[in-house]
Amino acid sequence: MESWVALASYPWSWAPVIDCTYPEGIGFFFGIDQVGYVGFKVAAGDSWYYEATSMVKIPLNQWTHLAATFEPDNKIEVFINGNKVAEENVKGNYIRLT
Repeated sequence: MESWVALASYPWSWAPVIDCTYPEGIGFFFGIDQVGYVGFKVAAGDSWYYEATSMVKIPLNQWTHLAATFEPDNKIEVFINGNKVAEENVKGNYIRLT
């Protein structure tokens, strides 16, 4: 998934870019935390959740391209402006909303 964002300020806590996590334990969350880090959380296999969070902040008042990928039984990744900034190994397939 991907999105362009231009933040005027950082959120108070995790703010969704895309949130498909109802009820908790299935789905995924792609968002930005209170200091500008980008995270991707996904339910896969028997786990809620696997999480990959950047250690790179997105800038304020500037358009920034965000992307996240999921490869079953392999990994999730987070990208900022095309650069990989986080990765986490994943076991299992995506647990989706039905």
